[in-house]
Amino acid sequence: MKFLVYTLLTFGLLHSSISFANEDNMLIFRKLKALQKQGISQSETYQYADTEQLKQCVELSGPFREEAKQLQDFIKKSNDVIFRMPAYQAADLAFQCVYCSEQAISYCEKMDKYLARTEKAIK
Repeated sequence: MKFLVYTLLTFGLLHSSISFANEDNMLIFRKLKALQKQGISQSETYQYADTEQLKQCVELSGPFREEAKQLQDFIKKSNDVIFRMPAYQAADLAFQCVYCSEQAISYCEKMDKYLARTEKAIK
């Protein structure tokens, strides 16, 4: 009887831990999608050849680059390898995506593959 209770408690704790992990992973996924959207918006808004626009972009995009770095650090700590690998790649690309350069949009586009893999890992 004690074994049954212990087993049920262990399963309950494991299940709740997985639920919390999936919620965290889904939040990370949403943040990565938002960074991708931000990078695309920046690429459409700013002309990087114009020094004034470039300065403005760099000034305004700092918090987004910082968020991408923080996501990388958080993702590295995940025990879920199937989630961690594509999510980390997407976060790395997200940093480049919001970086205010002519090539930034290509990094935003490359994120699609890793975001799809990240989403698949969550489900």
